[in-house]
Amino acid sequence: MAAPLTGPLRNLLLASQLGLSVHHPLAGWFVLTILYHDSRSSSEPITLSYLARTYNNEYLDAATDEDPIADDVLKKVLDVLVAQAGLVEVNPRKVRARMRSGQYHIRQSYVYHITSSGSEYLKMMQKVIDAESTISANTNRIQEYVALVEKLSVPVRSGADTQLYNDFKNMLDAYDDVMKGIHKLEDDLDELANDIAFNHGSQEAGHLQKMLRDKAIPAYQLMLQQAARIQGLANDPTFPDQIAHSQQGSDDLDAAHAVGQQDVLVVRLQRTKKWAAAQLTRLALSMSPTSSAIDSSLDSIYLVFNTLLGIVHLLSQELEHAKRQAIDIKALSRQLDTLLSHYQQL
Repeated sequence: MAAPLTGPLRNLLLASQLGLSVHHPLAGWFVLTILYHDSRSSSEPITLSYLARTYNNEYLDAATDEDPIADDVLKKVLDVLVAQAGLVEVNPRKVRARMRSGQYHIRQSYVYHITSSGSEYLKMMQKVIDAESTISANTNRIQEYVALVEKLSVPVRSGADTQLYNDFKNMLDAYDDVMKGIHKLEDDLDELANDIAFNHGSQEAGHLQKMLRDKAIPAYQLMLQQAARIQGLANDPTFPDQIAHSQQGSDDLDAAHAVGQQDVLVVRLQRTKKWAAAQLTRLALSMSPTSSAIDSSLDSIYLVFNTLLGIVHLLSQELEHAKRQAIDIKALSRQLDTLLSHYQQL
């Protein structure tokens, strides 16, 4: 049996209705999957019979108790993939077929192949789900970051044990994870949005746009709202000293602390103070809205936020394109008729 679809990918594919089959809504996707995976590994030509057999043996949707697909229904799905979507191509070919008697004979049949557009479509859909996973993971990490910033920003902090130091370090780790995720998401979405616009994937555009508006942008706005707290910590001259003393708190397991090597502990204290101050400066710079800070910070949240808004705009354009498509085709046909009538002059 084929691996089951993940929930997000399944929902997106059901919304896309690739193949336009009411009773087999995932047939288009699974046909592309079979063609993509079996085109090189199968010794048998991929005919309608091959696709029907493979689909019914390995790809029936257990979640809906899907009935086996009939040849005529599968043929209609293939017609959509070939004629309308351009994701599959079909060519007549002489193939070796086995008869009931066990003997083979040569007959004419139609053989199906996935096109380069079909392969790109499979990859694009998986990228959409990967982007959603990145957004979900980043959103969770942002919430952890915000909670730690709020915890560290309380007026009274204790350096008696290592809790303050550990919270600060965990906050930095969360911030770094978020930034790595943001940069990955920024690159992936920029490429993906252009792929979707090029392939006119209105369903995918709508899914990504909703995901960005409902999850990503609110999470990054929440992160931006911590700028004042981060700036306050960066401007507090006592905070790096508190972090350094907390590192050497009562539950510190460092060997120098255990044996009371004061000279080593003093050096360690000064080093940690400088490190904490530098980290706070880095965080404050990435949250600063000034043009100089934005230009000098590789992790400027404002630059990333602007990129995400640009991607939302690009996806909005694709959705508008899908709405206008029927009208545009008619207008284009009229323009072509006019151009053809004036061909000699042109």
